[in-house]
Amino acid sequence: MFRGTMYLTGKLSLLMVGIAWCFSTRASAQMPSFIDANGETGFAFQHTLVNNFRSSRFYASGPAAADYDRDGDIDLFLPQAFGLPDELYRNNGDGTFTDVAATVGVAGLKESRCALWVDYDNDGWLDLFVFCDPDAPPGQISSNIDPSTAGTLLYRNLGNGTFVDVTAASGDLAFHPNPIQQMVIGGVAAADINSDGYLDIFLSCWNCQNALYENNGDGTFTERGVDAGVETPSIPGRPCLSTSIATTIWTCWSTSTSGRMHCF
Repeated sequence: MFRGTMYLTGKLSLLMVGIAWCFSTRASAQMPSFIDANGETGFAFQHTLVNNFRSSRFYASGPAAADYDRDGDIDLFLPQAFGLPDELYRNNGDGTFTDVAATVGVAGLKESRCALWVDYDNDGWLDLFVFCDPDAPPGQISSNIDPSTAGTLLYRNLGNGTFVDVTAASGDLAFHPNPIQQMVIGGVAAADINSDGYLDIFLSCWNCQNALYENNGDGTFTERGVDAGVETPSIPGRPCLSTSIATTIWTCWSTSTSGRMHCF
């Protein structure tokens, strides 16, 4: 299992799930010091395999941080392996956290890989996207994994501290366009790629087709990866570290002819 660890400084806190590297190229940069604050914060996440021997599970998963309840404090969502509930740690504002996933309706049981907070319906509240690899029940060999179980869970924020699962009504978002048994979802990012006022979702994948979900503005999404020309990893058939393991970034690259969003 992997342990999620909260480290505290007097300024910015660090959450570690799996392995992370941090460095500075500035010779004069001052290295902050951290302390393990798991015990005092109530943060007890453990990335548990439970006899799930998929090699991708040893990479842990991507957490997502945001103030989902708009109380001024940053909360933390952490994905789990298939059959174990995802965890949402609400920031109590006093240096402690409480896992409220089951209470608020986001304790999914799929093979969750990473998550993203996005206000997809423009109601002023952050909604939760959870991106999932194909389900891998404990002890099940790869040849028995059903690729069609890959997809995205969408939880709509009701604005009262709870969520409702609207995945079934989200259109193409609920399914990966071309899943394979050993696929591993990597970087995800949101941006308004067509300037219609709604945020769209890009999903990069290791060893399988990338996906671009266009937000239709009515609660549904349409997959446009092939149409947009972003479906193929830069190294087809091989892990693409630049788009899969690392974070995918949308940025506005202004040129003489375009102020549109570009994907890196």
